[in-house]
Amino acid sequence: MPRLSILMPVYNGESYLRPAIDSILKQTFEDFEFIIINDGSTDKTKDIITSYTDNRIHLINHETNQGIVSSLNEGLYKSSSEFIARMDCDDLSRPKRLEKQLKFLEENKEVDIVGTWIKLFGHVRRNFIHKYPANAEAIKPLMLFENPLAHPTVMFRKEILKRNGESNYLTNFPHAEDWAFWFELSKKYNFANISEVLLDYRVHKSSASKKNTQAQKNSVIELQKEMFSYYDLPFSEELLPLNIEWSKKNCSNFSEYLNNLISENKRRNLFEDRAFNLIVSKVFLKFVRGANSDALFAAKELIKFGRKYLSSKLLLTSVTKILIMTHIRGLISKQRLRSG
Repeated sequence: MPRLSILMPVYNGESYLRPAIDSILKQTFEDFEFIIINDGSTDKTKDIITSYTDNRIHLINHETNQGIVSSLNEGLYKSSSEFIARMDCDDLSRPKRLEKQLKFLEENKEVDIVGTWIKLFGHVRRNFIHKYPANAEAIKPLMLFENPLAHPTVMFRKEILKRNGESNYLTNFPHAEDWAFWFELSKKYNFANISEVLLDYRVHKSSASKKNTQAQKNSVIELQKEMFSYYDLPFSEELLPLNIEWSKKNCSNFSEYLNNLISENKRRNLFEDRAFNLIVSKVFLKFVRGANSDALFAAKELIKFGRKYLSSKLLLTSVTKILIMTHIRGLISKQRLRSG
């Protein structure tokens, strides 16, 4: 029996499929089964998969499209290994990804799920590195506001899954099924991220996250309602980072709301104080970066809020960026008016 099962669902993925498969087959760790679920593709996806003769590849073929949640749960049920890893059909795993994640789980028995940093490439302005938090103290509270793990980087112990073939990925949070899955697992199990880029994440116009923006947003809001309810934290759909837009009034309301969250967490000791305060402060920081003509007001509000929780260096850098970016936006607007 192989030690590791890799799950990769594919739907009409011919454009980038071959390099994704190759990046797995060329891993330094070789003892795995590669379960590829062709989910009713109508392009050359199946032909590409069947062109490989590597006996580690196990193809599950759907005649019709059943969706990613159904495909992933079928792959989980049919996997036969101690560990399970995820992969997407348009990304590239770096050669030592599997080796390093397995070693991490073997050396850290208290960790059940581990992800990694990712580097964005493709349809992006710059090759940005997304640095996810390393430990559970930061990962679990961050989950309230954003997805704290890059889905195609994840590896976990199969023993944590439900038995008897029951669904593990939930069907009621379309396009946020991974985030919802992490939340369910977070109630019992421990997370970590390796602070190293081990996967290159391709961004392109046909990416699921780009095609389903509104549906994903709706799912995230419903998931956040459930998470805040689980922790019995005050919830305001209007003041969620996804919904709130910059204005002086919203800035004051958002600041008050986030401070209430910090006070409630301190009172009830839900999450480690320092980690929670830093995460909430960075949520506010992202919000004030949206200020335009109100840059000075935004900078003052950020100083007022962040001086309690952010380092002086981070606070100074952030305030400077707000003022500089606002100045640049103003210059661009003036240039457009002149050229118009």
